[in-house]
Amino acid sequence: MALKSDGLTDIGQGAGKTTNFLVQYEDTLPNQATVIANANALLSVIETEFTVTTGWFNTPGGKFGTGHRQVVNLNLGDTTTPTGISFPGANNSGYGSAINLDAQNIPGTASAAAGRVEMVFMNEWVEILMSLSSGKWNAGDSSGEGLSQYCGIVRFQTGHYNYYGSWVDQWLNKQPRQDWVNQTKATDTDIPSFGCALAFIYYLNTQLGFSINQILAAGASNLATTYRTLTGDAGDPYPFFSALLEHTYPSSGTAAIPGPVVDNPFPLGLLSFWMNKNTFGKDEVQDVINTSGGNWPKAFWLVVEGFSKNSFNALGVAIPAPTGPFAGLSGITISQNPDIDFENAANPQAPQRIRIPFDIQFTSQALTHFPGTGSLTFELDAWLAAGGTKVPGSNTSTQFELLAGADPYFTNIDPAHNNVFYLSQDLRVFTAIPGKNPTPVAGGPTFATDSVAGAYSYIQNLLAWLNNPANHFTDGSNDPFASGVIPQPGNALDGDSSVTPLTVELGGGFPPIFSIYNNYNFALARVRLRGTAGSTGKASGVRVFFRLWSTETADTDYQTGSTYPFTPDGKGLPGSPLVGTDHHTLPCFASGNLNANTDYGTGGANIRDIEIPTVPAGQDSVWAYYGCFLNLYDTGYVIDGKPLQAWLNGTHHCIVAQIADDDAPVIPGASPENTDKLAQRNLQVTRSDNPGPASTHRIPQTFDLRPSGAVGFASRPDELMIDWGGIPVGSVASIYWPQVQASDVVALAAQLYSTHTLSASDSHTLQCKVTGGVTYVPIPAGGTENFAGLFTVDLPTTVVTGQEFDVVVRRITTREDPQINLRTHSMPASLEEDAKGAKLKTGRHPEVKPGQDSVQPRSWRYVVGTFSVKIPVTTAEVMLRPEENTLAIMKWRLLQMAPSSRWYPVLERYITYISARVDGLGGDSKGVLPSPTGVPVKQPGKETEHTYTGKVCKVCFDCFGDFEGFVLADCCGSQTFHCRHRGVEAIVLRACKEGLRLTIHTEGHSHHELRICKLEIQC
Repeated sequence: MALKSDGLTDIGQGAGKTTNFLVQYEDTLPNQATVIANANALLSVIETEFTVTTGWFNTPGGKFGTGHRQVVNLNLGDTTTPTGISFPGANNSGYGSAINLDAQNIPGTASAAAGRVEMVFMNEWVEILMSLSSGKWNAGDSSGEGLSQYCGIVRFQTGHYNYYGSWVDQWLNKQPRQDWVNQTKATDTDIPSFGCALAFIYYLNTQLGFSINQILAAGASNLATTYRTLTGDAGDPYPFFSALLEHTYPSSGTAAIPGPVVDNPFPLGLLSFWMNKNTFGKDEVQDVINTSGGNWPKAFWLVVEGFSKNSFNALGVAIPAPTGPFAGLSGITISQNPDIDFENAANPQAPQRIRIPFDIQFTSQALTHFPGTGSLTFELDAWLAAGGTKVPGSNTSTQFELLAGADPYFTNIDPAHNNVFYLSQDLRVFTAIPGKNPTPVAGGPTFATDSVAGAYSYIQNLLAWLNNPANHFTDGSNDPFASGVIPQPGNALDGDSSVTPLTVELGGGFPPIFSIYNNYNFALARVRLRGTAGSTGKASGVRVFFRLWSTETADTDYQTGSTYPFTPDGKGLPGSPLVGTDHHTLPCFASGNLNANTDYGTGGANIRDIEIPTVPAGQDSVWAYYGCFLNLYDTGYVIDGKPLQAWLNGTHHCIVAQIADDDAPVIPGASPENTDKLAQRNLQVTRSDNPGPASTHRIPQTFDLRPSGAVGFASRPDELMIDWGGIPVGSVASIYWPQVQASDVVALAAQLYSTHTLSASDSHTLQCKVTGGVTYVPIPAGGTENFAGLFTVDLPTTVVTGQEFDVVVRRITTREDPQINLRTHSMPASLEEDAKGAKLKTGRHPEVKPGQDSVQPRSWRYVVGTFSVKIPVTTAEVMLRPEENTLAIMKWRLLQMAPSSRWYPVLERYITYISARVDGLGGDSKGVLPSPTGVPVKQPGKETEHTYTGKVCKVCFDCFGDFEGFVLADCCGSQTFHCRHRGVEAIVLRACKEGLRLTIHTEGHSHHELRICKLEIQC
């Protein structure tokens, strides 16, 4: 036996020699002419491959050359077996050792044999280069073998697949699929482990767009670390990588990646409909055609997952025009909105969700497709294309519903408010200040009596005035909401604020005189009817219910068992509203409080027949008005033992008006986005200071959220989708959920998302940096109680007065429809393992035939509800008094709350944040006392009265043993009182001993100089 180079190509350096290689062959192998031909074929490409691969690896100079030629031996012979030819593979022992190759000595197709030799050379050659990679890559483990196979496929694809089949298929088909991304197997002979590694290298290269040079430079002990280095994403890449493959190649079937590269399943993509509006009423559409050109901006999104921003653009990923029955309806145009949102635009190399909005426009021709009664559904389909080629597994579909007209309805989208449904065109809130202006609505009735009773009388008189046809508010010729007849909400919608009980104005002169006025908040709803004039088209006994949520929420969908309970009428349908579960929704009325109103009795303020007039002739529509008084500050309005004010957990509140029409009831689960029977106003306003300390740039707001349903393999949790708008990149957002372990949410996000920016700042607080675009937060499962939460944004101190930011928070859930058939892939080669280098083709699996298609459920995501946070940047002078009011009222609410309440820890933290804001604005948070009506107005030259309630926690004596004061503690802190009266001493000692509650009334300009003027013991 001898290795020789006789007969091999000589390029001037000797037979078989190039600048960097010495190629030899074993002269005892049969069929020497074939062996020599294969060796010469390798010599013809070997220097090119050297240049390419050492460039990939950035191999140090001096390792090769004429003095350090790499020896390559074609010395391993093939053997004939009863089942075919056995290939011996190849081997090496690292840098400085020879590469021993399969000589492909059994005659066959010359080009095929040469390609196999070139491929096995490449596999071994890159392993030599791995040994020079300073430990980044190890040829003897699964990651290194995956890289070896990748390089062989990339450089000699035909030779590879004439020798091997699909390694990746074998990993996919070995159940359960093991994670060889976070871990590395210390062998290069285990096919599933290096098959997984090979798949992940293709994921990095093809799916995420990293070059082989970048991948090699980022080599590490495992591929997960390589991913993190490349993407800057600190998360675990395996769950999403695995889920992406599972979606197209489910574990329940036999995977077979289609060619030509049957180890590269990428690009793959997940595509899903996220519906903002997919139910349309005929009359609603007619109104929008008349007023807004029939346009619904961002009616839905198609959400793409699996790509980075860079790879999305580089691969030319696009969504062809949606197809299906809905797209084919005349008079309906679906067009892509250019406002594409990348989840993490600040990190374009990390995989992320990409949200692509679509607009829908209706013309009058579309009205012909609406049914005369009931509803019709139409499918809409979409898929992804990359470079003009359909992306496997990206099919998705949804359904649109068209509803018959001639029922009372709301039109929610409003061109004056960016067509967002949560600022409904047909629901208004406004504030009346009768002490300042006894005619709040110009030309309307007088607010005659400045009192709660006067407020109820006023709203009833206002409704009568609006519904009087003589005033032309019902025929549409005078729109009181658009024309300014109804006051527009001032100060960024303070009309739905529950912490603005007074308006204070500073008069002239010295000392200045303060004028103090009571505020009264009202809601008005406009109900529309379109159809036949006269009694034929009359809607009888139409009611409207008004519900105030205790704080902001994204759960405004119609749930009669919790947020929309009612007393039934004679038909068992909603007759009047009730208080919601856990007092989360509170009904409001026009004629009196909860148990003293007549709103829905005969002739009640909020029940009426709606009929289109016959005179003048030709009318086909009419408007009717309903309303309520939001009785927020009346401590005499008691619900279940507590004033209504004590049930409120926020400062601004969601208000929903519901049309209760027995002939057209609201469908359970419907949301204000998707039904014309609910109208919503939902906006939180929290100001930021400029310049001010960081505490005044912290924007807190409470919110309420129900848990997701059971989360498992077959169901995904609901999510919060947070649009940051213009919030400065680098701002920090947090969610405090005392009932939730923050680490559980982070783990759920890691399981669901390709990448995320969520972290746990403490046991119950999630945190993320705003990177622009959108943030997604999975909502965990829970018990029967909702999650009480505090949503906070910390703005940078660089924001300036006059800026205004809007954050939109939506809840997303899943809706499933009947099953549809999805074709599976045809199935190419599987392989069996003989030994390292002896992986034999065993043939092809049969293709899946029609009728064998797998059946999968069709589902889409949709918006359940929304709230918005508006953040105007202003000055300390503007902010201080409203913040003090908020602090006083929140302290009072906390005193009314049981420590066991789910809201108690939220309000405690909220009060801490507001206190810091007050102090940062130049105020004194400790001097702000609990009060349901806010802080008292400090008149110049007059002392201010204060009231403190709590328990004595300390009695103080001086060095002679004489009484000198005491400390009173409440849930918000403590207050020290200086006093030497013996009578007070006796009361305080008794209260301390028996744990009695004291109320102390004081006078003084500040809490540092208080004088006790009255003391009460609460037994």
